[in-house]
Amino acid sequence: MKLLNKHEQKVPLEIGVFILLSFCALQNVLLHDNVSLEVFIFANIISLMGIILGFLGSSAMILSSNIIIVSVSLFLLFFQPIVMVIPLKLFFVLSIPVYSIMSYGVSRSIMMRKKLISGRKDIVRYLNNTDGITGLRSEYSFYKKFEQFTQSLLIHQFDDERQLGLAMFQVAFFEQYVYQDERATEKILKEITETLVYTRYPEELFFYLGKGVFITLSTMNQTEQEMALWEKKNAVTQTQMSQIPYYGQETTHDLTIKMGELILSANDLLTEEQALSQLYRRSEADLSAEYIV
Repeated sequence: MKLLNKHEQKVPLEIGVFILLSFCALQNVLLHDNVSLEVFIFANIISLMGIILGFLGSSAMILSSNIIIVSVSLFLLFFQPIVMVIPLKLFFVLSIPVYSIMSYGVSRSIMMRKKLISGRKDIVRYLNNTDGITGLRSEYSFYKKFEQFTQSLLIHQFDDERQLGLAMFQVAFFEQYVYQDERATEKILKEITETLVYTRYPEELFFYLGKGVFITLSTMNQTEQEMALWEKKNAVTQTQMSQIPYYGQETTHDLTIKMGELILSANDLLTEEQALSQLYRRSEADLSAEYIV
């Protein structure tokens, strides 16, 4: 069984099918003029049984069946008074095991190819929804999740008073960081990601839109206490991110993080583009206020 599983991926599907068909053709060519019609038909039936066993059986079933078939065939053909030439006896003994192993390899190749095709779809879906550097949800995922949450607010607007909180954290001068040291910039992106994970709640969703822009998506009730807690959490997150050092080739300094906040309810929903536009404007205003101080 281990031997079958070990070699199941080493023979490509096309080659396996070619070998199986070649064996069938060679068998018929050799038997056609050398045996009677009854023996020829019986030999093909035996071969078909081996192929069916290989396609439908598991490796353990094929191994155990082949051991039994070979043992019984050897006893009947070589230890019983059956008049038959030795090559034909060997053919009947080994026909089912050989064909079952070859067809099993073909069936496993088909299954592996199906898994590979479905796996590629999962990989494409993962790459579309996940940022490669930070491991957070991507901009594509943000648009999908934003639509899901806003639709949920509309559907349940009479059942509860939930609202959607969006917080944007943007690394100032991000393009300059990339120009100075791309590897150091990727490092601070990963550190910002860790800060988000450890300072926010697990039920919140985190997105990286590229160019140093992070967004958190939170749901909360329309109470002053929860809104105050959310704003405090955003301030703490901004402070923690601002303490992350940037170690470039020429300079070393802490980051400047711009923050923008936006709260949406069922009565004042925005589109994805409108929400992002407001967040960008508010984050720019946050940086301007810092410079004025």
